[in-house]
This record gives sequence, C-alpha cells and structure tokens, in this order.
Amino acid sequence: MASNDQGHSMSRRRFLHGLIGGTGVAIAAQLLAACSVGNSADTPPLAPADATSAPAVNAPAASGAGTTLTLMMGEGEFSNDEIKVFTDAHPSIKVERIPADEGQLKLLLDAGTPPDLFRTDGFRLANLAQRGILLDLTDYFNASALIKKDDLASPSNYYQFQGGVYGMPKDWSPDYSLFVSSSAFEQADVPLPSTDKPLTYPDLHALARKLTKRDGDKVSQMGYGYSHGTFVRVVQGLLAERGEKLYKPDFSAVVLKDNPAAIEILQYFFDISKERVTWSPLTPSPSWAGDDFLKGLLGICQLGYWYSAMISADKDAIEKQKPLLLPAPSWDGKQRFNPTAAAVGLTIAKSTKSPDAAWQLFEYYMAGEPAKARAASGWGVPGLKSLYPLMPRTSAFQRQVQDQLKDELKYADHVLDVNPNYDDSVFSNSWMTNLEPALRGTTTFDQLVAAIERDCNAAITAGMAAAKK
Repeated sequence: MASNDQGHSMSRRRFLHGLIGGTGVAIAAQLLAACSVGNSADTPPLAPADATSAPAVNAPAASGAGTTLTLMMGEGEFSNDEIKVFTDAHPSIKVERIPADEGQLKLLLDAGTPPDLFRTDGFRLANLAQRGILLDLTDYFNASALIKKDDLASPSNYYQFQGGVYGMPKDWSPDYSLFVSSSAFEQADVPLPSTDKPLTYPDLHALARKLTKRDGDKVSQMGYGYSHGTFVRVVQGLLAERGEKLYKPDFSAVVLKDNPAAIEILQYFFDISKERVTWSPLTPSPSWAGDDFLKGLLGICQLGYWYSAMISADKDAIEKQKPLLLPAPSWDGKQRFNPTAAAVGLTIAKSTKSPDAAWQLFEYYMAGEPAKARAASGWGVPGLKSLYPLMPRTSAFQRQVQDQLKDELKYADHVLDVNPNYDDSVFSNSWMTNLEPALRGTTTFDQLVAAIERDCNAAITAGMAAAKK
C-alpha cells in the first residue's frame, strides 16, 4: 500500500500511483505495490515459452518494418539491456523510452498522444479504458502462445473492463501484510505477534501505543505506519472484509456519511492519528514508511510483499531490525483478507500505429526473461502463476517471507471495486488535506467525512459528464 511518503526515489514506488485519471488529479509518489471479472481457473498453468520466439499460428501478425515504439516505463522496471535483447531479436522494431513521469503522461493523455505502451496502476485501468485511451487486447491474449488465461494471477482481472482485456499486471502484492521490527519489540519488551493468527486492528492500535517512543513532544520511533497515498484502498479493503461497499452500485457516488462501517473505519484512523501512534500531518514521516522502517524509526509497517525486496537489499537493516512478515490484520478477527491494492502493469494505447509490434514487446515483457527476472528479484508476486516458484528463498528472511506469503495468497483473490468515473486518489488526497484541521480541532471529524464525500462526488460527477461527451 502507500502513504504520505515524500522524498523517496525508488523507481518501483516513484511512479506506482502517479498515473492520471479523468479528474486530472495525481497523487504524489507513494509506496505500495500491487482484479474484477472472476478468478483464474484452477487448471495447472503452462510455463511460458521464450517470448522472443515466433508468434503462434493464428496470432496477429507482427507489423515489422521500420517500426518505432514509445515506452513509458522506468529503466528500473524494464532495463535497457532487456530491451536490447528484444530489439536484437526483432531488428525491424526500435524502442524509444519516455521517462516515467506522471505530469508528462497527463500532458500526453490530454493531448491525445499517449506512448504506445505505458505503465499504469490496475485501479486506473477502468477509468483509462472508459475514456477510450487503451487498446482492447482480447484477441491478442486469446491468440498468445506465451500468456495463457489460466496462468494469469487473479489481479489480472483489474485489467478487464466491459468485456475487454486491456493489459495485465507485471507483478502485484497482497498489500495489507505487516512487516515488524523484532528489535523494536524486544526493546519495548513486547512479545512478537504470532505468524499464524492475524492481529485485529484493535490489537494493532495497542501495539502501536507500546512501540511508539517519544522524546518530549518529538516522536523518535513511530509505532505503526500505513499507506496514506492509497488510503482509499485501505478503507475499501476493510469495508470489503465486512461485506460492505464504498460506492453506490452504479458508481455514481461515494457513500460515507450514511455508511456506518465506513465511519467506524475512518474514526479508527482518525483516532490513531490524534493519539500520534501513526504518522499524520501533525506528526509527519521524516521520509516515507518504507525508509522509516529500514532506519529503525518505525516499529510496524503495513506494505505489500514487494517491500521485502527492499528490505533484502539492505543488509544493515536486516541485521539491526530483524524484520519479520506477519499476516494482514483483520478488522475484528472474523475473516482473513489480503487483496492487492495496486496491480501495477502495462497497457497499450489505442492510438498506437503499430499494435502488433507493441503486443510483441508487451508479450516479451510479461512472459519472457524480464518476467522471470522480476519474479526472482522479489519485487512483487508475478503476474503469471507459473512463475511463482522463481520467487527468492536464498536468505533466512526471504524464506520466512515466502512461507508467510504462501499462506497469505490464500486470502488474496478478492477484487476490490474500481470506480471508472474518477481517479480514486481524490479520496486519499482529500483525507490528508482535511485530516490536519480536524486533528487540530479547527474542524470536526464529521466535517472531515463530509469534505471527503463532497470532494469525491464532485470528481465522480465530473467524470461521468466527461464520459458522455
């Protein structure tokens, strides 16, 4: 998931939630890795073939000669070396990278000149598809010898909209899991929670109190950090766990003031912010939750599986923090629930002049050597189930993470609702904007809730009007 995570520069997170929807509102760089037409079939998946091989019989023919494709994706996720392997195998295709920048993408989308292929968050897919920006890839998927439908992980359903398929996740994470610092627990003389039984959110609140360290008015170690930048999906996940919804059935509005479960969830996060046992506008993070955890400034960090790769790369943090992955907490202990909050992937623009060549690059990235390398890196659960065995188990930390992940994947298939009429960052931004005056007492909690509902519904109404034009 993500937070008010200013200042970090990791390519994985830098662009994760930066793509712009119909409202024109972008969220700042946030953390979080990470579905809705049904779950993948139970048929054993086929291992993907070498993605540089010739297309299968009846596949759409490659458009070949003199083709130049524009790609908006950072080198940290699709390296120049990987692209060179592709272009060496397809000498008639040239790939030009556009730096992954949310502002630039918005300008290109507004101008009707998007890159041929670009990175997006699964939660923005419906909005982009509704606006007519994306190419329907259904026929390409149906003809592919490399990407089989029954091999797609369940978050691929985020890339389906009104009967069409518009892409797939490159990787994803069960995003509600908890990373804890064993050292912080030891120093606070607090027993480590069980890796078998999930905490409840009241348990999490109690632990956050015990782990928060203060030096006068200054917090030197925060107890619990969550994702401010994708806070709407935190709320949605907790509502879904309780069988409730955030939106009206036709997605024409957010329902908060008349939604007791939503009020209860917002009250929880307001209370822990007021108590200063989590980062908030009154007690802001020095950097962002992931960096804070590595530096020993955060006892419990709620991020997805992808974050384990960042921890693994910091040997000093592993030694000092002794990190451990725990199950996702449950609201009241009645149900386990840990879906993805992002499902970041790749799409192809409807305006591309070379759809066949774009598909070949897409297919290579999703099912060829780049996909295998991503799986082995640990930066997310692969988009193809056949690649799951490649996830890393070298270190003791990685083995603990993989053992816990195996259990968490049992509770990760749920698909959160996606509202195609706006960019859901409006909710998260409104939460952060209106949280500060409510915490200071210049407005009330009820006014905070009303402001979020008003901001979201104005954006939804505008998006619905734009879709009719």
